[in-house]
Amino acid sequence: MKKFYLLFLFLIIGFYAFSQDACASAVPFCNDFGSPDTIINGGNAESGPDYGCLSTQPNPSWSILKIQDAGTLQLEISQVDNNGVGIDVDFICYGPFNDPSTPCQNGLLTAANTVACSYSSSAIENLTISNAQVGEYYLILITNFSGQDGTLTFTQTNVNNSNAGQSDCSIVCTVSLDNDQSVCLDSDYTLTTTLGNASINATYKWFKNGVEIVGETNDELVVNSSIVETDTYKVQIDSDTCENSSDDEIIISFVDVTSNLKLSNIIPLEMCNNANDGFASFDLTINQTEIANTENPLDYTFTYYKDADLTQQIGNPTNYNNVTAYNETVYVTVKHNTFIGCVATAQFEIHAIDRPLATQLDDWNYCDDDNDGFYEFDLESLNEAIYNGQDPDKYGITFYSSQEDAENSNNPLPLLYTNATAFTAEEIFIRIENNDIPTCFSTSSFNIHVIRTPEVTQINDWVVCDNEDNDGFNEFDLATLTSDLLNGQDETQINVSFYQSQVDADYKITPLALNYTNKEAFEQEEVFVRLESAELESCYSTTSFHIQVIQNSIFDIVEDTQYICVNLLPQTVHFEIENMQDAYSYSWKDVNGNELSTTTSLDAEAAGDYTITATTTDGNDCATTKTVHLLPANPANIIDFAINEYWKEENFSIDVVVLGSGVYEYAIDNELGVYQDEPYFTNVTPGVHTIYVREKNNCGISSKTIDVFGFSPFFTPNGDGKHDIWKVQGINFKPLAKIYIFDRYGKLMTQFYPALNEGWDGNYNGVNAPDGDYWFTAEMTNYKGEPIIRKGHFSLIRTNN
Repeated sequence: MKKFYLLFLFLIIGFYAFSQDACASAVPFCNDFGSPDTIINGGNAESGPDYGCLSTQPNPSWSILKIQDAGTLQLEISQVDNNGVGIDVDFICYGPFNDPSTPCQNGLLTAANTVACSYSSSAIENLTISNAQVGEYYLILITNFSGQDGTLTFTQTNVNNSNAGQSDCSIVCTVSLDNDQSVCLDSDYTLTTTLGNASINATYKWFKNGVEIVGETNDELVVNSSIVETDTYKVQIDSDTCENSSDDEIIISFVDVTSNLKLSNIIPLEMCNNANDGFASFDLTINQTEIANTENPLDYTFTYYKDADLTQQIGNPTNYNNVTAYNETVYVTVKHNTFIGCVATAQFEIHAIDRPLATQLDDWNYCDDDNDGFYEFDLESLNEAIYNGQDPDKYGITFYSSQEDAENSNNPLPLLYTNATAFTAEEIFIRIENNDIPTCFSTSSFNIHVIRTPEVTQINDWVVCDNEDNDGFNEFDLATLTSDLLNGQDETQINVSFYQSQVDADYKITPLALNYTNKEAFEQEEVFVRLESAELESCYSTTSFHIQVIQNSIFDIVEDTQYICVNLLPQTVHFEIENMQDAYSYSWKDVNGNELSTTTSLDAEAAGDYTITATTTDGNDCATTKTVHLLPANPANIIDFAINEYWKEENFSIDVVVLGSGVYEYAIDNELGVYQDEPYFTNVTPGVHTIYVREKNNCGISSKTIDVFGFSPFFTPNGDGKHDIWKVQGINFKPLAKIYIFDRYGKLMTQFYPALNEGWDGNYNGVNAPDGDYWFTAEMTNYKGEPIIRKGHFSLIRTNN
């Protein structure tokens, strides 16, 4: 019986020698080898395979078995710890497969391909592979549920049976090298061997182009060349466990590609610094073609760094913001994607270029000299203002008719440019760009505008006649001249102002008020006019004219208001003027404009207003017009009197109320007067009186007779001869007049007839009535003959002598 062993040390922590915790890293074994394979397995098996009875797969380890002779293989699997004590071992076996790698890659580790599976707690498990065929592969997964370090032993127990199969040890005694490689000159490249089973004890020989390299007996060989050449290297291994030697070859082509790269004098990358703060965003990959030079840049990987030590890698080279203002050095390693050791380092500068500033210009307004609306603008003359201190050798300036053209640098305008539309503002767009980086530019705009020059119309001097005060001054409404000065030009487009001098007009110094009063009486004064474009104040014209106040005719009217007696028509009233200051012509007119006289006087025959106009004869025709009034007059119509009939120290009064048109004066009891202007008389005695009203313009006299009654407010019946009897004065000629006297309680004290010169002596039935107030009622007729009743009260006062 032959035994073959595969020793697995399951170390949860610590070091490891080999790892076969994934299907793809399965270790081959055969029945000729019993050397242990020391490994570390941690965690759980990979997801994907169907693990059958293994509900958990802790600390997995995969192995490969290849069949050399057909038959049945009966394998005993056992595991002991470091002290030789048996510990749990579990397994699952998959197969058969045509090769060892496809099942791991293509999901063939399924229930249908499961040969056997055990998940018992035993330290010894048995695996039977029946009817195995030559060249088949089987994959075995061993798990270690206990998690202890352990040694696995595989023992084929049926090797002496006639139908026993045999494992193929050729998969264990193999060696392989990597694929053929291209290596750059002067670059070390290590040829690494891989054994079919790392547990064999192999010896190594190395050959170059069929010649053994003496002294090279390690499992690795470092190769290098300083010349371009292609060499074939071979490794051969021998082992006591292997019946035959095994070898493999690799072709190494030594190439020279880095010398084709451009590693210095790389054109700096320049980007526009929009904020003009020295920082910008750079696409560092732009110069890869320049660095690759004659090589294809797609064959290389470019890695960018901020420092020469290549420790600060730039993560996003397509959008890199420099960290040093304005100028910075960037380092780049250039590594060939296929060739080994083909790495070179280059460096280049990046520059954050300030964006030029397109200075904002004032609008360019041109005052048209021929008023055709067009002008040839020298745009180049604006360059100095646009540069505004910027370097003209570094930046270029062009002009455009639209923002779009300016941004795309399309259709630049000629530097001597004539505006497109007469008298219409036109926007011009400026583009100032970096001569080396045309995309680094800025724009601004301004307007050009040909302004119409106001045209001057010469107006006549303004001569006015003085008004009635003849002081030599007049308020001239200068605004009324605007229409004549503009002579059809658009009033909304031209500002008109007035000045005392040409200098003031040219420099707009102290414009005159539009309601302007001349400075010197009766003197000629020159006024200067400025017609200025409402769009451009410097676009103006001037002219001048004279103003003067002429002295007007001066005269007085002897009497400007008179009366005509309408009751005495026909009648004439004479008006006349006086104090004329010069020789004038005259015209008297009625309200209808009919001229009645051309002399200094007028005899008017009808009431109304008349005008007298005196006009100078010096050619200025300054006229003064005054109005006279001829008012109608007639005798008065006396319509009422207001009489104060109580006396106080015999002070009676009469107010006269009249109706009529005229000027009246008044007299009492004498037609010849004395007349007074006030219609009010005082100190009138009781009795019958005649009032006379005379019209002052001799239109006539009106008169009316009235009765004045006197009621005394008190009497003193004490026998002193004064006021001993209370009586009514002024009605003794009224035979029907009757007086009743009552005390304060309404008792009739007495009654009498004034016509009989009767009164009351203060007695009642022969007895003195007491002091106090008493009331009377007087029944009589007034001056109109109308019955009236007068009521009032008086006081009885007795005084001791």
